[in-house]
Amino acid sequence: MSVKTQWIQRKSKHSHLSVSENESLINQMIKDFKLTKRTAEILISRGMTSIEETRRYLNPSLADLHDPFLFNEMEKVVNRIAKAKAANEKICLYGDYDADGTIG
Repeated sequence: MSVKTQWIQRKSKHSHLSVSENESLINQMIKDFKLTKRTAEILISRGMTSIEETRRYLNPSLADLHDPFLFNEMEKVVNRIAKAKAANEKICLYGDYDADGTIG
């Protein structure tokens, strides 16, 4: 029995862009970021709709991060960490390995 590998490309969430708009954006991404055509297509299929949005995705800065205090009970967490630090308690951070970039 042989296993056949099959790749499925998700349809872009932004399919409202015309083919020429997509081609224009792809060409601009290739030029500005030195990407392959396929990489640019993948970025568009993942929701990139402008050069500026792509720049922020590929070259993020601290200014682009969301305010961490938007998380539920973040102030409570910060206070608890400060209390642990003041009491010289050990603090353990662990990673969530499902590749979503979240640290627990």
